[in-house]
Amino acid sequence: MIIIIILIKIIILTLILIILIIIIIIIIIIVVVVVVVVVVVVVVVVVGVVVVVAAAAVVVVLVVVVVVVVVVSSLLHGHTSNSEVVVTAPAAAPPAAVVVVLVVVVVVVVVVVVVVVVVVVVVVVVVVVVAFVILHNGPPHETNFGYSYAKRMIDVQNKGYHMQHGCTFTSVIPTSVFGPHDNFNLEDGHVLPGLIRRAFDAKANGTPFVIWGTGSPRRQFIYSLDLGHLFLWVLREYTEVTPIILSAGAEAEISIREAADLVVGAVGYNGEVVVSF
Repeated sequence: MIIIIILIKIIILTLILIILIIIIIIIIIIVVVVVVVVVVVVVVVVVGVVVVVAAAAVVVVLVVVVVVVVVVSSLLHGHTSNSEVVVTAPAAAPPAAVVVVLVVVVVVVVVVVVVVVVVVVVVVVVVVVVAFVILHNGPPHETNFGYSYAKRMIDVQNKGYHMQHGCTFTSVIPTSVFGPHDNFNLEDGHVLPGLIRRAFDAKANGTPFVIWGTGSPRRQFIYSLDLGHLFLWVLREYTEVTPIILSAGAEAEISIREAADLVVGAVGYNGEVVVSF
């Protein structure tokens, strides 16, 4: 009888534990969904406001252009008053085609400016959202545990200084960097310098050029001197505490195999290329 009671208690406790786990999972899912919805709503609202303002600006510019055209046309054709009749030589009115071309040029310029403004705003919003959502999304990989947490703490420190002292410090998050004076060590070098070193050794030794892995993972790379210019831009122009990601555009993302092919061409290696997966 005692054993049965104990078993019943164990079953009840197990069911309670399962229910609690399910509730926790549901709460986590709800929180994630709410965060995503809020982010999407903020982005949509910002973009919507920009579009409305841009459309209003276009309308105002068009009205101004029409008024200017009408006034200029009236001045060129002369005028009459109630007290006297002024006879003037017929002025040469501007051809209708010229007026149309001017209006079209103004409209095109305005539209281009509006599009640029919208694109810039969208990019800034996306960068901010990515920085908030991704930067502290879970623990870092165990292979660079200390290094990653040290970088995360920079963001925490910057926010603390801003909240307590009003300081505007920020941090930058560059993508994979390559360039002069890189680390070409085969043991701890990064992707591109490692590929360059192996291609150089393969050419010098007449051995196959080996690409580690499948070569299918995709990466974004940025040249160190370009990154330096972006650092200067951040120092001069970026006024937010939120970390900013410095990388090439999404269209510049390439696979490891594509990067290896570029390295092979640059080094002038004509031997066998092997993918070791």
